[in-house]
Amino acid sequence: MAGINRNRIVSAAVFGLAAGLASATDFTIPSAQTPTLEFALESPTSPVIQGDTLILTDAALYLSAYTVDIRDLTIRAQAGQEIIVDAQGQGSVFTVGSSGSGLTLQGLTIQGGQAQDGAGIRVQGADITLIDCLVRNNTGTDDGGGMFVLNGDALVVGCTFTQNSVNSS
Repeated sequence: MAGINRNRIVSAAVFGLAAGLASATDFTIPSAQTPTLEFALESPTSPVIQGDTLILTDAALYLSAYTVDIRDLTIRAQAGQEIIVDAQGQGSVFTVGSSGSGLTLQGLTIQGGQAQDGAGIRVQGADITLIDCLVRNNTGTDDGGGMFVLNGDALVVGCTFTQNSVNSS
């Protein structure tokens, strides 16, 4: 095989394989790398990438509405912690579009959302998995007080939806 350097081909193949096998990282919130959930999800300097896990450790309230644009992300409560994510009426607690498809939420209480569609969780063009979550006290004005999924799939395991409502005008 004139003109072909087999060592370079093998090296390129091994490098490509190693790059494809990069392992996911667990980030604890709060920490020096990820001080808040908002920073982890929305800051351009956040180290969080596709496939990572965010572990919420403060047994307290996370008070904001969050947009998830990172694919195949897991957000979960640390074992033994009661974690409440409350949008305080500022929109959907979690909004997920196609860029955030594959989101998994585990062991969280999701509350205080107020939005037109999906006040607790709004998913459009994406897939989501909920495991052992409590979705409560969210109010939609059109569809889905607790959760609204359009053009996507939802897998819900061991979750409770309670006191969510739709107040149509």
